[in-house]
Amino acid sequence: MLNQEEKQNSLHQTTVIRGKLLKPKVSENLINRELVNTFTDKIMKGIRAALVVAPAGYGKSILLAQSSDVLTDKGYNCNWLSIDNKDNDPLRFLSLLIASVGTQDSFERHSNASYFGAERKMAIDYIISEVANDLENNPCRYAFFLDDYHTISNPEVHSILERLINYSPQQTVFVISSRNEPGLALNTLKVREEVFQLTRNDLAFALDETEKFLNASKQLGLNSKLVSALANRTEGWVAGLQLASLALVGSSNYEKFINEFTGTDRDVMDYLGEVILARQSDEVRRFLLWSSVLERMSADLVNYVLNIDSAQIMLEQLEDKSLFIIPLDRNRIRYRYHHLFGDFLRNVLNKEYPGKREKICRRAYTWYEEHGNNHEAINYALIAQDYSQALDLIARISKKLLLESGENWTLLNWIQQLPDGYALNRPVISVAYCWSLVFSRQYPQAREQMALLERHCEHNANKLKQVELDQLRNTIKLILCLIEAASDNSVYASSLLKEWVVENPAGKFQDLLTAAVLQAYNSLSTFELDLGEVAANKAISVGAQSSIGYLEAWAHAVAGLIKVQRANLNGAVKHYIKGMNCNNENANEFSYMGSLNAVLLAEVYYEQNEVAKAEKLLENRFEYIDSEAVVEVAFAGYRVMANIQLLKSGLDEALDVIHLGQESADRIRLPRLKAMLAAEEIRHLLQFGKRKEAQIVAKDLGFDESRAPSLDQDSRQVFQEIQELVRVELNMHSNLPKKALVILNTQILQREETGRHLRLMELLLLRSRALHALKLTDDAVADVSRALELAAQGGFYRLFLDAGGEVHQLLRLVMKGDTNKQKKSTLMFLGKINELLLAEHEKQQSKSKHDMKPDTLLEPMTKRERQMLDFIKTGETNKDIADKLFISEQTVKWHLHQLYKKLGVKNRTSAIAKASALSLI
Repeated sequence: MLNQEEKQNSLHQTTVIRGKLLKPKVSENLINRELVNTFTDKIMKGIRAALVVAPAGYGKSILLAQSSDVLTDKGYNCNWLSIDNKDNDPLRFLSLLIASVGTQDSFERHSNASYFGAERKMAIDYIISEVANDLENNPCRYAFFLDDYHTISNPEVHSILERLINYSPQQTVFVISSRNEPGLALNTLKVREEVFQLTRNDLAFALDETEKFLNASKQLGLNSKLVSALANRTEGWVAGLQLASLALVGSSNYEKFINEFTGTDRDVMDYLGEVILARQSDEVRRFLLWSSVLERMSADLVNYVLNIDSAQIMLEQLEDKSLFIIPLDRNRIRYRYHHLFGDFLRNVLNKEYPGKREKICRRAYTWYEEHGNNHEAINYALIAQDYSQALDLIARISKKLLLESGENWTLLNWIQQLPDGYALNRPVISVAYCWSLVFSRQYPQAREQMALLERHCEHNANKLKQVELDQLRNTIKLILCLIEAASDNSVYASSLLKEWVVENPAGKFQDLLTAAVLQAYNSLSTFELDLGEVAANKAISVGAQSSIGYLEAWAHAVAGLIKVQRANLNGAVKHYIKGMNCNNENANEFSYMGSLNAVLLAEVYYEQNEVAKAEKLLENRFEYIDSEAVVEVAFAGYRVMANIQLLKSGLDEALDVIHLGQESADRIRLPRLKAMLAAEEIRHLLQFGKRKEAQIVAKDLGFDESRAPSLDQDSRQVFQEIQELVRVELNMHSNLPKKALVILNTQILQREETGRHLRLMELLLLRSRALHALKLTDDAVADVSRALELAAQGGFYRLFLDAGGEVHQLLRLVMKGDTNKQKKSTLMFLGKINELLLAEHEKQQSKSKHDMKPDTLLEPMTKRERQMLDFIKTGETNKDIADKLFISEQTVKWHLHQLYKKLGVKNRTSAIAKASALSLI
């Protein structure tokens, strides 16, 4: 249940949202411009985006409002959104779009959802998909009018809008006004002529329109010479003409007045604005200047802030006089000044009434706080530089912003407006700031902020209650645990987590679950699986108590990872499926936790030889894998994708996937991921007899014996294991089995002690090859038999299918040997492997006989691949494509690779030629 304050805040937020969704009313006195008909005709021809780009005062909002009226009459479902700089927060922007679509269920669902940390990113992806689906399922023609888009500077919001423009159904158009070129990558749509744009020159009034405006609309009765002179002075600038018409009303000599001003838009604005202000009564002039401080006005707000009781009358009088005031709703309750006129009024205010702006902002802060609109109250407190008041309110809602609404950008933006170190006066805000920095992967800044916070605690220890001090220090340590685990500093993270768990036997669900998940995950790198299992079970228990779906999904994901290391694939499957179900209760399957569990489940399915299921799960998830910072998950995704490519297309395609993963590891600074993928590359190269190439890769990464490993992170133990396994493979392919055996004996003993059965099976198969090379066949068969027994429990079919000819030869010896010593389940598992090997052999023979014709398009293209084709047709580079789609160059390479494979080509030129031949472009 919401408390009274939350209900009041929700009510005012709803009022604000409704105001932003209302189209400004079009005055009956406006002239009818042919431009409106040209613009709407173009929209109705099926374009995707219509842009209106011009400086302030050129009538962009009026044009959009008139066009909306025309399209509504033509049967369009028109939706309006007035944008301001607060809409740079992606989730706020999406919430407004959902509200404008009018899907109330969807709006309420996402308004009440929790978006903590990485969940926020994939929640955004899901909401975009849902909005597009809502539009797809509705046969209406939609037009979205986004006014003042120049206030958006966040690339993430640009990316959201681009995806909506690209993925919404054909009957949907986005009409966008901006003072400058919006940061949208729409070149591909422009090439297809699906974008139409009007500029300053298009919006400027022509001479005949100027005459109609001045004489028909404003009834000034100017002769053609004066009209022409005024048109030349203003260069068709609509705001200049409106200002001039207001100024001319009180002038006795039109010709003299018109000849006295010239210059830039700002010069005209200042000159005419002063003339208009000078002609107002003291009361109206004071009202204009003082109320200009307010971004949006209602009579109640203005009465309180200016300490008057006549605001409604004054606002209506200003509207009647056409003094650049715009009603924001049909009932004339909320208003704002035209941006240009508002800027002018504020400049005059600052000169004539120094300090007045701050006083008005303080009263506005008080009014908004009393009426429950915390966001607006904070904004006015910051403008007034009343940082104590701002901090009080930020502290009150920071937890909600962080854990529920996911407005990290808003929180960061507010705190960064404070003087350096000021947030330390409210530790709860500093903590929220640290979390926001962590969630945006700004780890150095987060560490710096936590160091400041720790020093603040030390200096103010006697001013804080011991309970508060302990809680603050525990939170700081938990955030540091997350940073160190995410940065792959596993040993240090492990010691911090053990300390935290001991110091906090009871606490908040969120903190307990976070610590348990981190401890379980970190155990994979420190090889403490027993500790990891205990932590994973605790995480599941706490997650179930929290009743928050994505937290439960998180717990099941790490539990599944532990099960895989224990060689219990069936147990892992149960956890991953449970995790996906928990996630799907309140989120889309492609949300962050949904994708995380899906990628890990794909890895298990691959090992169980359910290759088609694995491939299906990984469909449309490359972008998720490419940006994933959890090493085990990213590695699972790249490894399975590479292995599938190896089965379908061969070594080169598999290595392409691995190289993309290595580039991603470099980009997001994950050296352990790069090392793991390099080891996978070496294994594939050796499997295909490319020993020299494998040795080069090994030397570059420090895997050979020529130099020590080069790894900055505190993960030497993990790297050493990877390094030793690579050396074993290299020794085996260099006919040095004795050297390999020395390493393997030590490794196997260690794996047995830690219960890491997955790695133990891999080591047993490697040792069986070394023993077989040394003519110790019985020992080799014994190792294979033991590996079979462990693998049979979880169905590790691909471990043996991908192991190569030497292991397959040993498997035949096992089958020919004394099977009475084997368990029934192991024999059944061995028989199944035999069937699968035979089936793969027959498949390879069949494939060589029935290759498809080169001119056949094997598979339909995805939307991303279609985009790639359009981009390469226009000669865009990979970097250009990545920048315009807000994805990495590795992701571009992957989609191009998939496109080339489907077209049966090797490069861009061939792809364009093939696509043209197939009438795809």
